[in-house]
Amino acid sequence: MKAATISSKGCVLVILLLAVFVCSCNSHVLYEKEKTFDAGWKMDSAAVFDVAVGDTSRIMDFILTFSHTDDYPCCNLWLFASVENLESNRIETDTIELYMADYDGRWFGKKSGDVFNVSTYYRHHVKMAETGNYRFSFRQGMRFDNLQSIKVITLTITN
Repeated sequence: MKAATISSKGCVLVILLLAVFVCSCNSHVLYEKEKTFDAGWKMDSAAVFDVAVGDTSRIMDFILTFSHTDDYPCCNLWLFASVENLESNRIETDTIELYMADYDGRWFGKKSGDVFNVSTYYRHHVKMAETGNYRFSFRQGMRFDNLQSIKVITLTITN
């Protein structure tokens, strides 16, 4: 009788699945809020999230989830991000490109009804430099005045 063997790709897949399972069991949601756009996401409208940070020793992940319909006109989404410490008025800004679909037009993320949910790390495995109240702001940077098909943006912070 021939012994069953696992290919190297199968072994890597099993290890990755185990790592995801172990990591997901250890993370705790510290913050989760969503911003809903009933009439689409207008270029001059920011998704704003106010977050209190009381522990600078905690390692955190900042995850953005975008919910959109199938008629989103692009395969990517440009974002202008800013993080402001409201006590010290220190502001950090960034420009981010998020891929929403592959080159063949297949959407990334999970589908629920007629909505696709795409998640990405905004910041991964970071410690905040100072305690205090922070304001996370995200504006769409596409060439459309209004992105009708973007429905919800969620900011989740885990440790």
